[in-house]
Amino acid sequence: PLAAIGLRLPFSSSAVVLAQLVVAAPFYVHAAATAFRKVDDDLLIVARTLGASSLRAFFRVAIPAAMPGLIAGAALSWARAVGEFGATLL
Repeated sequence: PLAAIGLRLPFSSSAVVLAQLVVAAPFYVHAAATAFRKVDDDLLIVARTLGASSLRAFFRVAIPAAMPGLIAGAALSWARAVGEFGATLL
């Protein structure tokens, strides 16, 4: 099916990247979800009260507050992907 549209995935660099993404993404998603759950709702409410839109409150308040968890998730995902890299190449 993919060859019909010009994509050759088996034994390619794209296949390795895709495999690493499939293995590592759940670790990042879990860490990010946990980090955003820990953001105090009162901070977002205060930002909205002071005139920020929902989107602006998300980018200016929620993301910076969750950043340590997002960085930890990225590090965990990267470590998992590096650990699986050798097995993926085989």
